[in-house]
Amino acid sequence: LSDVLCCPAPSQHFVGREDILQQLKEIFRINDNKLPENLTRHVVVLVAHGGSGKTQVTLNFVDKHQLRCVR
Repeated sequence: LSDVLCCPAPSQHFVGREDILQQLKEIFRINDNKLPENLTRHVVVLVAHGGSGKTQVTLNFVDKHQLRCVR
């Protein structure tokens, strides 16, 4: 299982995209102060032009919230 949960680190130069990161927090019902009550599986698709930062948004989100989503 630990191999599945490993992701590369996000770019150190990642900035912005707070609106998208906030939407992802809402979709996954992440509260900064506690673990989510319900670990329902969600599928989210980020759609945008190539090179617009979809991968970095995802890596940044996982890096910040993976410990809150894994029990």
